[in-house]
Amino acid sequence: MIRGDGRAPRPVATRDVSTESRTGVFIVQGKPREPAGIVKAIKGNRKEALDTANDFLNRGLPFVTIVGDGRVYTVEEFALATINGAQ
Repeated sequence: MIRGDGRAPRPVATRDVSTESRTGVFIVQGKPREPAGIVKAIKGNRKEALDTANDFLNRGLPFVTIVGDGRVYTVEEFALATINGAQ
C-alpha cells in the first residue's frame, strides 16, 4: 500500500503483552472500615504486589485492591490471574 506522498506506510509498533503483564507498576491499596487510614504501596512486579496485599490483609485491612494491567483486582482475582499467567 502506498500513501498519497508515494512512500510506503511505516510499520505499526507493537507491544508484547505476554511479558508486560508480569512486570510493571502495581498499586496496592488497603482500606480500613473507617474513611481515614487508607494505605497505598507501589510495587514493581506481581509477586511483590501480592505479598504486600497479603501483608495488608494480615494487618487487618478488610478491603485490599491491586491496580495493574489496566484493571482493578481484588486480591483473590489478582492471585488467580498471576497463577494462570504463570502456567
